[in-house]
Amino acid sequence: MAKKLYRSNDKVFCGVCGGIADYFDLDSTIIRVIWVLLSCFTIGFPGILAYIICAAILPVNPNDDRDSDISNMKSAGSSSGYSENSNSSQSNSKASGDFDSYFK
Repeated sequence: MAKKLYRSNDKVFCGVCGGIADYFDLDSTIIRVIWVLLSCFTIGFPGILAYIICAAILPVNPNDDRDSDISNMKSAGSSSGYSENSNSSQSNSKASGDFDSYFK
């Protein structure tokens, strides 16, 4: 079966460079650096236009599960009973109460 070019979930903006890196079996950072350098040497416009066209045309890789791994880690953290916002909301209400009582 022939390889197909997809956008990747290893993305900074739309996953175009990550998809190209997956297609050629390279590190996505190398592709990003090459893309930025080529865009700078061509005064930016052709590289940016090519990126936008690739982002619109290339489909997302249906077999790429990197994004689902991240969402699974996030949901595992929230099910453990720890919430980042629960402590901060309590401290904010206490701080605002102190502030209000100071000016009464």
